[in-house]
Amino acid sequence: MQEVIAERQLDFYSPRGRRPKKVIVRIGKAELDETGETWRAPIEILGPKVGQVFRSRASGVDSMQAVIGAIWLVPVLLRTLTNDTGGRLEFEGSADLGFYMEPHEAFKPPASAKE
Repeated sequence: MQEVIAERQLDFYSPRGRRPKKVIVRIGKAELDETGETWRAPIEILGPKVGQVFRSRASGVDSMQAVIGAIWLVPVLLRTLTNDTGGRLEFEGSADLGFYMEPHEAFKPPASAKE
């Protein structure tokens, strides 16, 4: 992946482990493929095992569609990871990994800003 445009760090809890391991999700800058007609946004998931890397990509008619597709694809890939391992993922202590959001939620101030 040449240029990372978004990154999120998750905690992975294996069925046997008490201490979480890090899983890092990265989405890369969308680029035109070799045909010059389709945009591709790379996805990279690192972990939970040291050195473990999973790569995929989302496609679109333009860079926006490719990036949105990548954001929607990430939870599917993560679900496969948890189903295969029997583990679970958390983001900032919550099972909600924050990839799906209702449009009106994007305009709410962060919880820390309410204090």
